[in-house]
Amino acid sequence: VSRLLAGPGTIAEASVMGLPCVLNSFLPGQESGNVDFVREMGFGEYSSDPEEVAALVVQYLGDETRLAEMAQAARQAGRPEATQSIARGLARMLGEELST
Repeated sequence: VSRLLAGPGTIAEASVMGLPCVLNSFLPGQESGNVDFVREMGFGEYSSDPEEVAALVVQYLGDETRLAEMAQAARQAGRPEATQSIARGLARMLGEELST
């Protein structure tokens, strides 16, 4: 279980690694959709209350089945090939071929 900010890079890294998330902060507007994404995909929750964050972590760590389900949901949400895909798309736009 990872306790983290709701930034897109952090969520992308956690999902690729199959880490359930307890989000504890986000920038209003630009990152609020990230909280919704993590909740809807089933691999985390949000709370800005430190006691609730601790309770969520304890809850997740005490339920191996739920933790495994959340880890699987995180992996399904992750896109490990995203960086290469973006780079290839940019290279095509520039008329170049990117080697693997």
